[in-house]
Amino acid sequence: MKFLSDIAFYMLPVQILIVCTSAALSQPSYDNYELVWGDEFDVDGLPDSKNWGYEVGCSVRNKELQYYAQAREQNSRVEDGVLIIEARRETMNGCSYTSANLLSKKRDFKYGLFEIRAKIDIRQGSWPAWWWLPNSGGWPKGGEIDMMEFYKGNLLFNVMDGKQKWTSRTKAVSSLGSGWADEFHVWTWEWDSTKIDLWLDGTLMNHYLVANANGTGPNGENPFRRPGYMLINQAIGGNNGGDPSGTAFPVKYLVDYVRVYKAGKDTTAPKVISVTASTAGIITIVFSENVEKSSAEKLSAYTIGTAGVNLLTAKLQSDERSVLITTSGLSDGDTHQITINNINDRAAEPNTLFGVNREFTVAPESKKLTGSVIGNGNPYNGSSNVTYDKAVDGSSASFADCTGDLLWVGYDFGEKTTNIITGFRFYPRDGYSDRMSGKTFEISTDSKTWEKVYTIGSAPPEGSYTNVSIVNTKPVRYVRYNGTGGNLNACEVEFWGFSAVESPVISFNGKPVSIKKNGSMLLMPFNVSVYSLDGKRVFAWKCGSNDGPVVLQQVLDRAGGIRPSSDKMYLVSIEDIHQRKMWYRVINKSKL
Repeated sequence: MKFLSDIAFYMLPVQILIVCTSAALSQPSYDNYELVWGDEFDVDGLPDSKNWGYEVGCSVRNKELQYYAQAREQNSRVEDGVLIIEARRETMNGCSYTSANLLSKKRDFKYGLFEIRAKIDIRQGSWPAWWWLPNSGGWPKGGEIDMMEFYKGNLLFNVMDGKQKWTSRTKAVSSLGSGWADEFHVWTWEWDSTKIDLWLDGTLMNHYLVANANGTGPNGENPFRRPGYMLINQAIGGNNGGDPSGTAFPVKYLVDYVRVYKAGKDTTAPKVISVTASTAGIITIVFSENVEKSSAEKLSAYTIGTAGVNLLTAKLQSDERSVLITTSGLSDGDTHQITINNINDRAAEPNTLFGVNREFTVAPESKKLTGSVIGNGNPYNGSSNVTYDKAVDGSSASFADCTGDLLWVGYDFGEKTTNIITGFRFYPRDGYSDRMSGKTFEISTDSKTWEKVYTIGSAPPEGSYTNVSIVNTKPVRYVRYNGTGGNLNACEVEFWGFSAVESPVISFNGKPVSIKKNGSMLLMPFNVSVYSLDGKRVFAWKCGSNDGPVVLQQVLDRAGGIRPSSDKMYLVSIEDIHQRKMWYRVINKSKL
């Protein structure tokens, strides 16, 4: 059981969402992929010669300081299920260091989902990478993709077309928290004829449209519609690695596995990710994948059994995963169940979702939030016209264009104010919308530790606002748009939500009840329900008319001990004899 001192209570429903045009992206689904190649590194000794070859030579590029050795266990070996690429301070063939560069030239790769799980050394002079080059056409005409690269404190995610135009994104390791380099991490590369997406631990870091490289490759081809091979190497020093003279060697790049998946036949029906609703009369349904427009916009696909609630229109949004249903008859705090039926995905042979039931709670509308402007970043060329505050000045005619290792802008709501964040709205700078791809919206309770709650998946449309909804956050004092890893190129950024104000006194069964007073009594009968963040009821408790009065604290303690899900926050509804409800948001403070 959770004691009263461990929880906080907020008198507001659980889900408040603004109009949704795109859903938060997570690492790509494997539902319709099959594993076609990989190396789990489960045999000790030299790397499997059936999978890997070697680049050999001293300072082969970028004025690097290492000699790449071939099939030398001191530099490349498998131990205890891990590939170790080890750079050593020793003289060999004119170089002062040795290392290895493994090539997958024994296998061609064109399109698929690629993964590496690795731990890298981020000390001075270390330059590890996992990258792609073409089988033919040479460099630079054949293009280059850097799925993972590190030097000088930054992780890089790069795509270079055949004319040496780089589309680069960076992430400072210092922004990922202490101890990041002590753990293994997963880099993912999703590549097809339309896009190249580069991910780190499930967060999209770079989204590149393959069509941008049309005509830049050999013979006027697109370099990213041609096969190539992967490289895994540990470079030392050179143009970007930094001075390794003060670093204790060896430097080790550890790889747990490399896997390649190919897209197979889509046999998976779409899933329902969330159903939310507000008193604005909007029900928002988010699916796990793109859905077919005609089926998603049929009102007959959605049924609500509650009398007085009418479904008026259904509209598939531009992300092709979210459906907005306009309604009449929704009231604050009411709970309804919707049945979703006959929704097709976009596969060549469509897969159909049948008969999914979801319960949801109607919540008030969100509002645009404001506070004291906070931010970081140097205005481009020192211009006072492009400072970070221009992104929150209320005008889409101005823009922020800042540079630096850490770029962000947001609000401090104040020492005694907390808000629950429910969505965002942003307006990109014309010609620079691609720079918003992979950027994140984040929340904090102390301005020191930030939690990502939404990642922009791809370049948003220019000349208009993009509206985004999320499942409610915990109450927070700080919120920000984080543009680190590029430039802060936004005309306007807005944060939406509602105030998380504790209600000191409420009325129940006709009598005032204070949530701060241990002796407050609830008169029978009443019902208690506990809801998870997605609106699903996970626990119910009925107190009959023959039961004695119950102390409110005991009710909340019991509800707080249910732990219905891994969510940090859930909702308790107490309904009295007159069907009046009071709502308590319950937060596990130990997780704030």
